[in-house]
Amino acid sequence: MEDKPKIKCVIVGDGGVGKRSLVTRYCKNTFYEDYTSSESELPTVDIKVGEREVSTQLMVLAGQDDCAKMRAALYPGTHVFVLCFDIGDRASAGGIATRWRPELGYHCGDHTPTVLVGTKLDNREHDSDSQKALSTREGEDIARLIRAASYVECSAQSGQGVTEVFQEAVKAHLFRKKRPKKGQRALCLLC
Repeated sequence: MEDKPKIKCVIVGDGGVGKRSLVTRYCKNTFYEDYTSSESELPTVDIKVGEREVSTQLMVLAGQDDCAKMRAALYPGTHVFVLCFDIGDRASAGGIATRWRPELGYHCGDHTPTVLVGTKLDNREHDSDSQKALSTREGEDIARLIRAASYVECSAQSGQGVTEVFQEAVKAHLFRKKRPKKGQRALCLLC
């Protein structure tokens, strides 16, 4: 019997966007209203995509500025990033292109695939000030801007979209596209 491939999936984003709640919902099918962080949690789960099953270590990293050195030490060996922002927090979304994508690119290059995830989807649906919340289209625009493999919206509270986040992460790793190096042109098969 063939061994399952093993990958490291690192979940990053600003503090308070729901990274741990996302992983807890996926691994334990539970949502804690007042969840306290525990840096020692590194669950490994089997994620099935089509006929392939991949053993996936989920590593949630703190998003605070004072944790940058710790994050940098843990980035090596990452196969795929899940980059999270809070749909109801435009500042959180703004940091994707200006802070997070550059940090990931600096430490891991542009070859490591990224899945962009809009968290707290339930807040958009229940927020009376819906002008504040990002639309799906705005999230998709950010994903294109940072060249993410895909964009997924989810709610750890309701469970909506949570499974898709991790399936998309495994797909992004398994089916990643080789990007041309800077200065090289991609070949166009139609020209």
